Parts: sequence; structure tokens; C-alpha cells
Amino acid sequence: MGVEVIEEPVNPNWSEGNQFLLAENFTSTGVQLQYQWTDKLDTEVRVNNGWDDVKDNNKSLSYMGRIGYVFNPNMNIAVVGYGGPEEAGNNSAWREGINIVGNYKITPKLNSYIQFDYGHEDANAVLPKAGDAEWYAAGVWLTYDFTDKIELALRADDFDDKDGARTSGGILAATGTPIGTPFPANTGQNLTSVTLTLNTRPFDNFQFRPEIRWDHSDLAGAFGGRKNQFTAGFGIAYLF
Repeated sequence: MGVEVIEEPVNPNWSEGNQFLLAENFTSTGVQLQYQWTDKLDTEVRVNNGWDDVKDNNKSLSYMGRIGYVFNPNMNIAVVGYGGPEEAGNNSAWREGINIVGNYKITPKLNSYIQFDYGHEDANAVLPKAGDAEWYAAGVWLTYDFTDKIELALRADDFDDKDGARTSGGILAATGTPIGTPFPANTGQNLTSVTLTLNTRPFDNFQFRPEIRWDHSDLAGAFGGRKNQFTAGFGIAYLF
């Protein structure tokens, strides 16, 4: 799912965006089948133990499916659908959604990605407010290669957690331990971020990535008492 992956050095930006952290499952244990129908069309199906569950936390499995299509060497699209009960001990409250990713190489040096997400979870006791919950997200990435060693990457995304299902008190792992950004308990917030990363390879197999990032929430106190957060950092990696 999504433009970004766990292996940080291959992502456009150094830090992961809110869509990666809040709208996607990181890991799954199960069975996956993939079939390449033509040189343009491929499909995948997966049956797994659930959303970030190595061992299932209930008695029901979860399901994912993907369709990918390559229009030409410069443009492709992929659609992922998922569904299954994800709350511990609850076999009836489903979480389901759709993830759409597109890639278009505008010029040999300028590349772009887009991502859209929609998620829904049936009413259950874990959700921060009564009733079903929904969330929406959209993101865009632009990268420009100045040389074969210097690239600039821009990411802008918006995550609308309208019912607080993905951000209230942080994301709970199967163990109950908060992971990701521990936001205050809430019944809904909208998150926006803009990130600029300079990707450099001053030497062979060596990557240096300075980055600046702005995050904003309409929830009072989302970032340690503030609605805005500015961060700066860098990543260093040796690629082999």
C-alpha cells in the first residue's frame, strides 16, 4: 500500500508521511499470490492475520487485493482494497478501505506520485466516539534530479481523521503500546504536512538526506500544546 515503504532509503523523503503512518498497515503474516496477466496488467491477493498482527488478535482473517496497470514506461497506477475485523476479540467490526497510487514521470528529471486513501471501521468499543468511523487522505510527491547525485523531493499531504479513529491517543499496536505520533485523545482532527528533502550521494553507496518539515493540525494541543510543528533532521545510509 502507498508510495512510501518501511525501507526509508528508497522513499522520496527521509521521514514518512501521515498517510504511511496512519492509513496503511505496516506488516502482515499470511499468504500472498501474484499473477502477471500481461506486460501491463498484474494482480495480487492476500489473506493475512490482520492489521499489523503477526498473531491474529481475533478469530477472523483479513483480506487484501491489488490491481496494477502500466499505461506506458512513464505512467502507471495501482488500486488496493482491504477488509477484515481488526480489533482484539471482535470478529464482526470490519475495517475496510481503498488505496490508490499513481506515478507519472513528467520529464526525464521530474517525477511525480499521487496517493489517495479512504478507510472505514464499523462501530466498536475501541473507537473514540459512538458510531462508524471514516478517514480520508491525499498526498502528492515531486522529485527533481539536478544530477545523478543530487535530487530534491517535495511532499504535501492531508489526512482527515474525521472521527479520531486513527489518531486518538496514537495508533495502538496489537500489544496496546502506542506507536507513531501520540496525539491527544480526540474525536476528530485534520492533519496537513509539507516536507522538503535534499537527497544526495556524495560518494558511491553513501546517502545523505537533510530535510525540513511543517505539520499542522486543527486540534488544539496536537503537537505538545501547539497546532503547528516544525522539524529539521537528516538521514545517513550506506547502501549495499
